[in-house]
This record gives sequence, structure tokens and C-alpha cells, in this order.
Amino acid sequence: AMAIRLNGISHWVMWEMAALFEHIGTVQDGITTLSKRRSVVDHPGAVPLRVTRGEIAFEDVSFAYGGSNAVIDRLSLTIRPGEKIGLVGRSGAGKSTLVNLLLRFHDLEQGSIRIDGHDIRGVTQESLRGAIGMVTQDTSLLHRSIAANIGYGRPGASRAEIETAARKAQAH
Repeated sequence: AMAIRLNGISHWVMWEMAALFEHIGTVQDGITTLSKRRSVVDHPGAVPLRVTRGEIAFEDVSFAYGGSNAVIDRLSLTIRPGEKIGLVGRSGAGKSTLVNLLLRFHDLEQGSIRIDGHDIRGVTQESLRGAIGMVTQDTSLLHRSIAANIGYGRPGASRAEIETAARKAQAH
């Protein structure tokens, strides 16, 4: 009985240690991301994005992270308002890159991305990212209430706005 108990405790300790190192890695990634200087800045005269319909158009988009091997090569894709699409491909095929380009984490090397006809290079990054909701493949909640987690992306959100967002996400 003692051996079984010790085995169970050692398994628990190993599980918790693995989780600890995973959390340390997540924090390190976050700190690295937050401490980087911004390479993408708003263009002079950038205006807030006004989404009226929600159409997204990738027009002849190419991107290679500054190298010679294109991750995305002359992609044209239109996502109509209300349309749902799935991006499928092997690891490194450019699925996350496409989303990162839409969020303007990188500037395009060729082509344009338009939302309701507005080139995203001409709008403020804050308004662009405020208009896009995203659920990543690897999600995690902060050790706070669900309302605090929902409001995390918009620090000044009122309780009513948080509840509206929860209803829209069917998480109320």
C-alpha cells in the first residue's frame, strides 16, 4: 500500500513539475513578445477602421518573413460577410501567418488586405485589432473570473459590454 501511495505522489509531483515548466515557458514567450520593439507602425494619417459589412479580401498577397522562400505566394481570397472558412494545411503552410498578416503583426511584402474595401495599412492598428475576435489553438484563462478574462482585451469595458460579449460568444 505504501509503494502504491508513493508511486501516486511521485506521479503527481512529476505532473506538477511539467506544468510548472510549461507555465515558465509561456511567461517567457509573453515577456519576449511584449518587450520587442514594434516594427509595424501606423502610417501617418491612419484612420480608425469602420466595419460595416465584414468582408475580408486578400489580394495577390505574398509574404516570406523577409527571406526568399515565400510562406504565402500570390494568394487571393475573399471572405464574404458572415461566411465561415477553414484553413487547413501542414505545419508551416502559412495558416497562422495569414491570420497574423490580417491582424497586421507584419507588413505585407506584396499585395493588399482589405476589410470592407479599406486597405488595412491605412487604418490604425488599435481599431483593426479591436474589430477582430480570435480564438487561438492554444487557449488559456487567467486565474481570475470569466468576466475578467473576457474584459482583458478591452480594459475599460463596462460590465454590460462584457455581458454582451459573453452572450455573442454563447458563453453567458
